[in-house]
Amino acid sequence: MEAFFVIAQLLYSDDGNLDYRVNIFLRQKWNDPRLAYSEYPDDSLDLDPSMLDSIWKPDLFFANEKGANFHEVTTDNKLLRIFKNGNVLYSIR
Repeated sequence: MEAFFVIAQLLYSDDGNLDYRVNIFLRQKWNDPRLAYSEYPDDSLDLDPSMLDSIWKPDLFFANEKGANFHEVTTDNKLLRIFKNGNVLYSIR
């Protein structure tokens, strides 16, 4: 499993308490051979993020985080893409 993130915005920093608030884009990649396919010609399939409840996902956590929430303005900011070889890309803001 691979995980990486991009800091989209540093909102504030409280140097006295060593606290800060950021907006990030988080991407996770992993391989699940059970999701490999060959029936479709496309190299990848973009699935509805509601399918996330139906597949295995790696456990990811941020040690020592004080609070977190997901960005939901008009719709969830999530992408779920599955590749022919079973690779999975999950991106969230």
